[in-house]
Amino acid sequence: MSGRNDRDLSAVACVAAGYALLTGFLSWRLPLWTDELYTLHTTADGPMIAAHKALSFELQPPVYFVIQALWRMVFPAPLAARVPSIVFGTAAVVVGAMLARTLMPELRARWPALVIACHPLVLWAGAEARCYALVMLIGAGIAYVFVRTHVQGWQRGRLWMIAIAVLALYTQYYLGFLLAAAGLSLIVTGRYRQAGRYALEMLVVLVLFAPLALVARTQALAHASPASAHPFALTTMLVETWRGVSTLAIGAVASPWKLETASAPMLLRRLFRFALLAGVAAMVAQIPRASLARARSWIALRLAHGTYKGLAPENPRDLRALSIPGFLAALTASAFLFGWVLTSIASTPWDTRHWLGLVIPAVLLPLAIARAIGPRTAEAAIMVLLVGSVAASIDSNRGLAKAGDSQRVARALEQSGAKGEPVLIVPADNVLSLSYYYSGPNRLVPVPRAPSLETYRHANLFPANAMEVREAIEPLGELSAVWVYADGARAAGEMGRYLDGGWREDQRLAFWDGAWLIHFRRGD
Repeated sequence: MSGRNDRDLSAVACVAAGYALLTGFLSWRLPLWTDELYTLHTTADGPMIAAHKALSFELQPPVYFVIQALWRMVFPAPLAARVPSIVFGTAAVVVGAMLARTLMPELRARWPALVIACHPLVLWAGAEARCYALVMLIGAGIAYVFVRTHVQGWQRGRLWMIAIAVLALYTQYYLGFLLAAAGLSLIVTGRYRQAGRYALEMLVVLVLFAPLALVARTQALAHASPASAHPFALTTMLVETWRGVSTLAIGAVASPWKLETASAPMLLRRLFRFALLAGVAAMVAQIPRASLARARSWIALRLAHGTYKGLAPENPRDLRALSIPGFLAALTASAFLFGWVLTSIASTPWDTRHWLGLVIPAVLLPLAIARAIGPRTAEAAIMVLLVGSVAASIDSNRGLAKAGDSQRVARALEQSGAKGEPVLIVPADNVLSLSYYYSGPNRLVPVPRAPSLETYRHANLFPANAMEVREAIEPLGELSAVWVYADGARAAGEMGRYLDGGWREDQRLAFWDGAWLIHFRRGD
């Protein structure tokens, strides 16, 4: 048994090393985009200023930016700013494997580690000079320490629980929803003594979080906007919770299925679908006939039992009585529900990347469901998830570009743009990434105005009407032609409407992820 465990640990180490190499390659090849340039600006002047800018400009907790600032004091190169995310992402793969081994000891940890490492969101976060890889690591750490402490009875884990919870809230506020969901899982399963201990731990965490609490409220108000509002309705909450959990858990399988409009070759698309169908068929074929006959009632009862009763084995150290699918489903779904309620009340953004702290527990959920059916079903589920993850990761990285595709846009402008044709940029902060790569003669004009690097307001990055576009163009004098660099079809359409006074479109170039470069010429 010891030899098998050693081989399994070695395999997990190889998976983590492979992840580090792959994200290292992506970090080297992928161009910087606007959010990463914000990171470079925030962390350019040392950790103290980085902490201040994180709170006042980034509108986020300071931990990641302080770490990044310390790193950049030694390695100031722009692309080197992605190295901490490679490290955090690699550690997240390892912690995810540890969590899987704790919850499903009969399943070799190398397979969950491989599924996690190939997930497109996990790869994306590891090649991003932002906080998301650290958020993934902390989210997996919260789940692992919580299970060890409040399910298996690890006494010294209480201090670790407090420490990682404080670190979580000083890194990303959305991780607080995961902490709340963990506490709820103890209450609904009748583990009131453990819930009381957990409440005391979280009380200490709240006291330590108090210095940041008032700032967090101000930051939430600054993020709030009518465009970010989402309805506070039960049906909508349930639908969005299902979408959120399924996107993190099996989105890697679903996304290759939606390649009809993608530029991937037809043969590759067919190969993706054939492999997915073959994997699903293999998984279904492994389910015993008796289980198929009573599948609907069995699964419903099993998940219900796991959600409400499965966390309450008589022996708290015994995981055999723990319904792992129910626990993981309750943990992720409750966190999403808490998040939907509070972000709905505050009218703050709701985006998949904000929930990367849940991605590793969510990825383990379909594995746990398959493992509950049987070991062969778990093997087939691993194959399905791996095929889907690899396909989705290839699809999402085949362009070797990030949002806005500024590097290719800059090359196109240098090759096609005649002198005297300024470039109007929407949203305005994309001027940061375009100016990083563009060395041509034409002026770059953010519309409606240059972005502030002192205070962030999302609404200020887009023109509200045609007058703001005219006010941006008027200082340029008489123009016969302009370029419009628009990130997204909506921004491109609005600029087309706002450019009144005889402007007509005569050329349109499409780039990665919905970026457009449009040439307008003044008509006769």
